[in-house]
Amino acid sequence: MFKQFIIANKKGLTLIEVMIVMAIVAAVIGVGISRFDRRDSTFKDSVKNFKMLSRQIKTSSKLQNRTFRLVLDLGGPEGVDDHQYWVEKATDKGILFDDEDIEKKNDNDDEEDGARANFEKDESLLKGKMTMPKGVKFDSVEITGIGPPFKRDIVYIYYQPEGLVDESAIHISYGDIMKWTIAIHPLTAQVDIITKEISLKEIKDQ
Repeated sequence: MFKQFIIANKKGLTLIEVMIVMAIVAAVIGVGISRFDRRDSTFKDSVKNFKMLSRQIKTSSKLQNRTFRLVLDLGGPEGVDDHQYWVEKATDKGILFDDEDIEKKNDNDDEEDGARANFEKDESLLKGKMTMPKGVKFDSVEITGIGPPFKRDIVYIYYQPEGLVDESAIHISYGDIMKWTIAIHPLTAQVDIITKEISLKEIKDQ
């Protein structure tokens, strides 16, 4: 009988052993797919939040006759800080900026600049600062008329009470897996979600 057992094993795996191996492989694949689906869902939800938020900011700006701004924190020079965003509104009513101020609105070097001094956090749309999910970050932000893309520090996207919005492209990523672009229309505040990284110039040329 001992010899028969050895001979049976030399012929290969039994049907039960094959089924066990297949079950283990299927479980490992299933866990991997599940994790990827969760990452994919988390990333998409993060991007879609801006679609609704942009419309809400524009509506609040018009109703309250105040300039609002979406604030994006792209982290420090090392790029290791958690990326956050929140909403602020001007303490004074009416249009805060004219065309001559456009280059100053995102000047982060001057702490006394009016772009900072006359704003306060608005928690009617967001309850304080929102932190991006782990692994999701702002790669850069482009704003029409304001220099090269911002890649760190604080960036402001302004919503004026007459309905105008800074034309912007927010580049957002989840590691090397997904890189999308959030494009904000200057007249409608409509957000277009583009499932690739694309420059603001390319968006405007389309």
